[in-house]
Amino acid sequence: MSEFTQGKWEAVFSSLGEYPYYVTTNSEGNYHQIAFVDTEANARLIAAAPEMYDELYEVLQLLKGKSSYDGDEFDQQAKSIQELFARIDGKEDGHE
Repeated sequence: MSEFTQGKWEAVFSSLGEYPYYVTTNSEGNYHQIAFVDTEANARLIAAAPEMYDELYEVLQLLKGKSSYDGDEFDQQAKSIQELFARIDGKEDGHE
């Protein structure tokens, strides 16, 4: 799996600076800013990324468990998710 910053990510509003929202995580009592963004919607989306990654991984495992009798749509969906993971993990087109 991807090696992103662990911990629960949280969208936070700040009245300071050019970007009024940021995403942070609390690891061992230390807060780390992950991203600074211009809208609350973007901050919430980024904050949800680790959970979305985990849930999508679980969906991929379910799709891989389907038999070929279930049809090509499961195979195509699994392939699309695997390609997305490759982009997230930086392994697309031979990049690592």
